[in-house]
Amino acid sequence: MSKYNLHYAGLKEGIHEFDYLLNQDFFDMFEHPIVQGAHVLIHLTVNKSATLVVLNIKAAGTVHVQCHRCLEEFEMSLNITKTIIVKTSGEDKEVDDDNIILADNAHDIHLAQHFYDLVSLAIPIKVTHPDNGCNEETLRTLEKYMVKNENTNDPRWDILKNVSNN
Repeated sequence: MSKYNLHYAGLKEGIHEFDYLLNQDFFDMFEHPIVQGAHVLIHLTVNKSATLVVLNIKAAGTVHVQCHRCLEEFEMSLNITKTIIVKTSGEDKEVDDDNIILADNAHDIHLAQHFYDLVSLAIPIKVTHPDNGCNEETLRTLEKYMVKNENTNDPRWDILKNVSNN
């Protein structure tokens, strides 16, 4: 994890660039990783000034996901950008996802959790093939075995439909 620490105290004022490769080994370092089969390149641009540090993160690559519609696995492309503002103050605290306050005597910014969250949160809750690229044969097979829910009314609720708001 130490290779994902940015030693910003040793950087001169100005713009600095760093690259990180996140593969499955990176995500396996976290407990219960959501991401499986990842290959993501992170390009980090650090703009350091006397009062703050601005981190511009660009992530591009692919993650291995399963389509929730047809259950086939595929490589989903990612292209994400995020900016984090880092300031120094009396104590370490994370204000929100985009703002960090570090202690005056801090020398490093720990980026691993930020990288993990950036990629993990880019995966949508419902994953489907792009452009409805699902296998039609698989969809027909799933439809054949799907349980159909019949729309039945509960007679106890039907009585309440006759009540009007006066």
